[in-house]
Formats: sequence, structure tokens, C-alpha cells
Amino acid sequence: MGYDRTMDPQLPRWIVQILFVDDDLEFSWLVVSYVKKRLNVPVRVSNSFDEATKLIGVERFDLIVCGYEQPEHSESLFRFTREHSPSSGFVLFTSNDEFNRNTLVDPTFRGRIAKNHIADLVALIAKETEKTKAD
Repeated sequence: MGYDRTMDPQLPRWIVQILFVDDDLEFSWLVVSYVKKRLNVPVRVSNSFDEATKLIGVERFDLIVCGYEQPEHSESLFRFTREHSPSSGFVLFTSNDEFNRNTLVDPTFRGRIAKNHIADLVALIAKETEKTKAD
């Protein structure tokens, strides 16, 4: 099983941990810089499926933002997240519409946000931050 955020006494419960996964590293840093500037929340970046699965296996993330253009990687990462970090929220941040619509019935799936709507992603992260603080 993956990281259980409730088992880590080092981190205050209200600090939101975010993993941003995208195969375009330059775009990732652009988005992450914007998110950090607007919300002042920690964001880890991964530019590969393998690295992301390793991080999910050992660290806690409240929200995983997946920006892969390849649908098979997005769905595989979503399935891996459900298995290893079932409490993590998952957002698909992509311009590709081919993500399996059956995924949408999972309560941890926070939705699909188009890559040209970075402000919508920031709003969703802000909402997750408030939700985590309230828990």
C-alpha cells in the first residue's frame, strides 16, 4: 500500500500535497510556478509515469494532477493511484479528450481541465486546500 497521510506526524494535516505529472517539463514548470505564486502550496513535479508511480508509492499526495497527452498513461496512472493512494484526488489536465469516461464515476476523480484553463486548475487546487484545512 502507498503512503498514508494520517500516519505522518511530521506534516500538519492541513498542508495540501500536490503532484503534477506531465511529459512536457517546460509546461509543467510554467504551471507549477503559477500555482505556487497564486496559492503558496507545495507542488512536486514528475515528467514520467515511472517516476510518478515511485513518488505515489512513498509520499502522500492529496491531489494528483495528470497532464499526459497519451490516454493510456493517464488511465494507468489513475488506476495505480487508486490502488496505492486511494484517498488522493485525481485531475486530468489535458487537451486530449480520449480519457475513459468510466473513470468519471470514481469519487476521487475531480474532473478534466483543459490545459488552456490554468486558472480553473488553480481554483480547483484552492478548493482542495480549503477542504483539506476543514478536515
